[in-house]
Amino acid sequence: MARAAALCLALLLLLPAGCGWQLRGGFELPPALETVRVTGGSEQIRSAITLGLRGSGARVVGAESEQEAATLRILSSIQEQRTLSTDGEGRALEYELIEGVTWEVADAEGETLIPRQTTQRTREFLFDPDNVLGKSSEVDRLRESMRRDLAMAILRQMEARAGEETRPAGGAE
Repeated sequence: MARAAALCLALLLLLPAGCGWQLRGGFELPPALETVRVTGGSEQIRSAITLGLRGSGARVVGAESEQEAATLRILSSIQEQRTLSTDGEGRALEYELIEGVTWEVADAEGETLIPRQTTQRTREFLFDPDNVLGKSSEVDRLRESMRRDLAMAILRQMEARAGEETRPAGGAE
């Protein structure tokens, strides 16, 4: 029985490789974004974006740095929690978490590379009034995951911009 379970596990692990699926590497950013400064927003979202940028080979400089760099500005952010359902006594049973940022990117000369964008993620979770401490840590983990997702979505937008810059002017490829 244990041998069959091990064989099934091995097959499940090999299945993605067999179909050509592989983990995605870093993002290909345009040359104007080789050196980037990240400003605004919360420390958590800036850290998630910085980590993604570094993983893509970009050099991230501090906000106070005088080095020429493109600037990714977090203009505003939202963090909300909405009640989705309640029990007969009016106690919340299900919530929706919302994390979002409005951002833009300018090159080293201050010219807009990527105009103002709003990126948002939502997650739903069940709430157990008898396990408030456990649910609190679950909310923290969900919010951290949402911030990572937001950072990756921003990097995908920046990568898409790289594709626009390398296309021929006529639009044909």
